[in-house]
Amino acid sequence: MRIGWGLIGLGWGLAAFGAPAPVKELEPGDLAVLRDGSELRGSIEDLRGRFLQMKVRVGESGSSGASDRAVPLANVERVRFKERLAGLEAGDRDSLERFWESRRRYLAVPGSEAGEAGLLLARRMLEVKEVPMARRAEAIAREVFRKDPDAKRQWAAQCTMAEALVQQDLLDEAEKLLAGIADTGAGLIEGGEVRRARAALAWARVLEVEVKFPRWRDDPEVKERHMDWVDAALEGAIHPFLFEPDNIPAAAGGLEHAVRSLVHLGRKDEAEIYAEDLAKLYPDSPQAERTAEWRPGEHPGEEPRKGEDVRDGKEEEEESNRKKTQS
Repeated sequence: MRIGWGLIGLGWGLAAFGAPAPVKELEPGDLAVLRDGSELRGSIEDLRGRFLQMKVRVGESGSSGASDRAVPLANVERVRFKERLAGLEAGDRDSLERFWESRRRYLAVPGSEAGEAGLLLARRMLEVKEVPMARRAEAIAREVFRKDPDAKRQWAAQCTMAEALVQQDLLDEAEKLLAGIADTGAGLIEGGEVRRARAALAWARVLEVEVKFPRWRDDPEVKERHMDWVDAALEGAIHPFLFEPDNIPAAAGGLEHAVRSLVHLGRKDEAEIYAEDLAKLYPDSPQAERTAEWRPGEHPGEEPRKGEDVRDGKEEEEESNRKKTQS
C-alpha cells in the first residue's frame, strides 16, 4: 500500500511537471479582425512601423497563455479595443483628451476610434472660443486629416480645421480650405459639417465688414456684401434646429447663436422669437438659460459691439428718405 500510494504520488508529480505552467489570463476585450476572416484576441500593445504589436491569447480560458505577435497592418481589416469611446462622458474634455492621447498612434488602424475621439475633442476645444484652444483643435484635426484613412473623417477634419482658423481670425485661410472641401466632399454637406463651418466663417466676415467699414450702410456694395454674410450665417445657425431637432447640442447651440447674432444686428423682435423657441424646445439646455434675458417681455441691456452701433428703425427710415430725395 505504501508503495502504491508512492507511485500514485509520483505520477501526479510527473504530470504536474510535464504540464505547461498556467499563465495569468490576459484582460479580455481587444480584438483584431484580419482580412482572411480570422480573429486575434488579447491585448493590443503598440503600433510599430507597419506592424500591430499584440499579446494574443492561446489555449483555453482556464489556463490561457500569451504569445507576442507582430501583425502586418496590411493584413488587419479592423480592430476593436476593450475601452470604447461610447463609454466616455461626451462632455468631459479631460476624459476625451486621455482617450485621444492613448489612441492617436492608432489613427491609421480601422476601427480604433482614434479619429472620432480626436474630432470630438477638437470640437469641445472650439466651444471654449479662445485662440490657444483653437490652435490645439486645429493641430488635432490636422493630424486626423493626415493619418486617418476614412474619407468622411478627413472631410470632417478639414471642416473642424476651418472653424479653428476662423477662431484664430485667419479668415482667408479658412475660406480657401472650405472652397477645396466643396469640390471634393459634396456628400458631406448634408451632414452639416461644411454648413456649420461656412456659417462660422460668414459671421466672422460680418464682424470684419463692420470693423473695416464703420459706415457700411452708406456704401450699397458693402451693405449688400454684409447682408449676404448675415444671411449665410443665420441660415447655418438655424439649420440644425430645422432639420436635426433631435441633435440637441447642435440645434440648441445654433438657436443661441442666432439669438445673439440678431441682437447684435438690432433685430430684437426676431431674437425674441428664437429665444422663445429655444426655451420651449430645449428648456433644460444651458443655451436656453443663457438666452433667458432675450425672451419676450424681458428688457436686456445692450451687448458690446464691434464697429458702428445699430441704428433704430426711425433712423433707418430717415436715412432711406434722405437718399430718395437726393436721387
